[in-house]
Amino acid sequence: NSLGDPLSANAPPDTREVPENPWEPFNDMVEFHTADLLYHKVEMSQGDTDFLLNLWHLSLAKHDDVGPFHNHKAIHEAIDSIKQGSAPWHCFVTIPNPELPADAPKWKKTEYEVWYLDLETVIKNMLDNPEFAEEFDTKPYVELKVDGTQWWSDVMSGNYVWTTSDDNTTEGSMLVPIILGSDKTTVSVATGNIEYHPLYLSIGNVHNTVRQVHRNAVVLIAFLPIPKSDCEYDNDPNFHLFKKQLPYLIRNRATNL
Repeated sequence: NSLGDPLSANAPPDTREVPENPWEPFNDMVEFHTADLLYHKVEMSQGDTDFLLNLWHLSLAKHDDVGPFHNHKAIHEAIDSIKQGSAPWHCFVTIPNPELPADAPKWKKTEYEVWYLDLETVIKNMLDNPEFAEEFDTKPYVELKVDGTQWWSDVMSGNYVWTTSDDNTTEGSMLVPIILGSDKTTVSVATGNIEYHPLYLSIGNVHNTVRQVHRNAVVLIAFLPIPKSDCEYDNDPNFHLFKKQLPYLIRNRATNL
């Protein structure tokens, strides 16, 4: 359980707390779906959102009533105050070595901002997501074809997780493989000519079919800055090593993983 005590084989799952207002921090269903439509589904501009909300207010004024939100800022404040399933963004800045010589390359003397989500919160939210209940493996398994040969499909059917779990020191605990991935996609920031690689996280317990359609099983967790240098450093092993260290800086922030 959450206290680290082993559960009996037939122990029921923890009871989920049902909030008094299921739409919190929104007052009701209308507010929630209004914010979801304008901000998430339609991605309406701030100006158009304010115009629409003003029309809503005018239509209700004759009934001495008001619309669900005063303006787009009120919608953003409500969204930012959502606690369930959310993980706050954090940022840290790398500090160059103050003892670097004056002729040190620019990439060594540059400060880099690294933006990331709290990994423990993200993983906890995935483990606590009831939508994964029927497509979630709590332990490794071996799947065989009709002819008796082994069939590998989801992560928990692999040999690695089986051998990792077959350890007496881990008895009573559940293995949660952490999957990190990125690609050649870059995100540009207009000021400073800075580019970032997005970093994504998933857990191996969730079935591949869920991960393929995302459904919150793949989460953007970080933006890794892309250090730039002159062509002369393209093959510099120190430059390559420096770039590879940035993902590990995020890993070090998660002390309990």
